[in-house]
Amino acid sequence: MRIIHTSDWHLGKNLEGFSRMEEQIKFCEDFIKLVEEKNADLVLIAGDIYDNSNPPASAEKLFYDTINKISKEGRRCVFVISGNHDNPDRLESVIPLAIDKGITILSYPMSEAKKGKFDNFEVIESKEG
Repeated sequence: MRIIHTSDWHLGKNLEGFSRMEEQIKFCEDFIKLVEEKNADLVLIAGDIYDNSNPPASAEKLFYDTINKISKEGRRCVFVISGNHDNPDRLESVIPLAIDKGITILSYPMSEAKKGKFDNFEVIESKEG
């Protein structure tokens, strides 16, 4: 099994008043290519997806577009765990859309992954936390 682990994307970050969105778009494009080149079975994104709990809409769109492409419509397993910079409620709000694409979002410490069969993988056991 090939696993790619990443964290601390901090999408939506500004540096000294300047947007870093261009760099962040390039990072996401490169990351999608890396996941494809390595033919990862599982991608784990472990927190601090956004730079703060109220990210701009452009950062949220970039993130959701990126994980959607990575998941390949449920053919690749993607797990997202929120970090201390992320707003759990905002991440939780897209779970109904994400789960159909094989994307599991664990937004709270006691969250539980949904069991189920997807195109190329299956979640057979899950517990809180």
